[in-house]
Amino acid sequence: MTFFFRNILILLIFIVGGTLFFYLPLPETAVKTLLSEAHSISPELLQAERTYWRSKIDILGVEKAYAQFKDTYEKRHFEDQHTVAHIIGELIYEKKGIEGLVICDDSFAFGCYHSFFTRAISENGIEILPALDSACVKEYGRYGTGCQHGIGHGVMEYIGPERLVEGLEACTLTTQVKDLFGCTSGLFMEYNTSTIFTPDSVYQKDRKFNQKNPYEPCSTTVPSEFRNSCYFELSQWWKNILGEDYGQIGSLCNDIGNQKNKESCYMGFGTVAGPSADYDTAGTIKICNDMPTEEGIFFCRAGASWVFFANPEYRARAPALCEGFNKKEEEEFCLQKSDLIGTGEKNA
Repeated sequence: MTFFFRNILILLIFIVGGTLFFYLPLPETAVKTLLSEAHSISPELLQAERTYWRSKIDILGVEKAYAQFKDTYEKRHFEDQHTVAHIIGELIYEKKGIEGLVICDDSFAFGCYHSFFTRAISENGIEILPALDSACVKEYGRYGTGCQHGIGHGVMEYIGPERLVEGLEACTLTTQVKDLFGCTSGLFMEYNTSTIFTPDSVYQKDRKFNQKNPYEPCSTTVPSEFRNSCYFELSQWWKNILGEDYGQIGSLCNDIGNQKNKESCYMGFGTVAGPSADYDTAGTIKICNDMPTEEGIFFCRAGASWVFFANPEYRARAPALCEGFNKKEEEEFCLQKSDLIGTGEKNA
């Protein structure tokens, strides 16, 4: 049995009765999370929504109210969906505390989780992280790193970008089964593209690109044990800044001196390539082929294979991202590298 299909069997054990999005931490790029500053909801409407959904929670309970919220907002403007999902997450925490964690899901770009964790941390401080982590593990298992990813967003929103290293140290209080994912991935994502709360709206804003040092903070302030996660998350930020200049993104990855950090950068870009090509296999491979070296193409395709597998709708296409290399061993190695969480077994 190949590595990949053994990995599938193992993962299926973890996802029985659960949601794959949180057993495999599907990058938020895959659900198009960016919000613009141009769209906003008036303060009066935000307050009206808060009052309305608090009443619904009191009457129906959190589970039914959340389900009704998703039905109500299913066809609304995406930014309205995400903004009000933030309100719902806060209200769920307000009503149920940590136990309310199981109510939120990936709907509307994880908006419910973002505000749930932000509210929990803002009220209780970093000291609550072990309890939040325990709730994640209890609900989603050890490999449910997407839950801890949400904690990372909450940590960064709570402490701010000036205290990045302190936030990374706080993430050590959570379960991190692989250095790319979990709390640190959410923290770096929030650092690169911050969620801005104003009295009028919620939107996201990219940090400025430093042409002289496009690798900051990974190459400057981030301690070595967190750098793989940092470089893995850079590709999405670069794409937000540089658009579809994939060759330039590939060159940036290629110029990273540390080999492991370079691989992480390429694989991180692979997770961007999949959703950028709307999960079209040929289109994803074409984007990866813009990488400047064979090594870059290989690791890009490995990362893409993982993001396809992480998305239930496109999981069956995942092996194709590792097919077509010159040697069978390269295909097998690609599949091994695509196990980014580390749940699989080695080939017999």
